[in-house]
Order: sequence, then C-alpha cells, then structure tokens
Amino acid sequence: MYIEATFYELVEIFTKVCHENSKAKGFWDGSENANIPTKIALLHSELSEMLEAFRNGNPPCDKPLSVIDHGEVRKMTSIEEEVADVFIRLCDLCGRLDINIARVAVEKHRYNMSREYMHGGKRV
Repeated sequence: MYIEATFYELVEIFTKVCHENSKAKGFWDGSENANIPTKIALLHSELSEMLEAFRNGNPPCDKPLSVIDHGEVRKMTSIEEEVADVFIRLCDLCGRLDINIARVAVEKHRYNMSREYMHGGKRV
C-alpha cells in the first residue's frame, strides 16, 4: 500500500501543478477556454497527433526535449511528446473537475483485471 500512497500523492501534486499552470497561462479565463467539452476535444486532438507521430515513424520531437532512459539522455520521440501532452491535459481537466485521477485509475484497473479475456470477445 505504500507504493499506492506514494503514487496517489505524486499524481495528485502533478495534477494540481498542471491545472495551476493552465490557469496561469489563461486557459481557464472564463472564455471558450473554460469550456469542458473544448478540453475534451483537445484531448482527442492530442491523441490524433500521437497517431500521426506513429504513422510518421515516431521521429524525434521538434522541440528541445530530452528524457533519461536507462541512465542515458536521449531526445524525446514524437509519440512520447504527445503522450505527455495527453497526460498533462488530462491532469489539468481532472484538476478542474476535482477528480483524483490516480485513485480512479487504480480502481478501474483493478476492475479491468477481473474482466474476462478480450472483455468477452469484443473485436476492437
């Protein structure tokens, strides 16, 4: 349970940081930027960008972003950049909606572990 508690705490802090940064940059200023359906659509947009990155062979991202991978510093890939964008936008939205993303994700994962193989034979 210690690992879960640490995970919950870290993600909760990151969610707050993402939401506060988004507010500070004007993305919750009361205009169309504050529209929840718009935020959901922007999540779709980031996922579409991730698909395009995959379709393009996952080149290095075009920003000066690096990650430490197995002790080595390397350039972030385009898919990694889009994964980060999805997570940041999702944390921002969860911060606005007061959703503890870590706790609900862990509970949903526990439920998914109990489901049958391929969730009953669904094709996609």
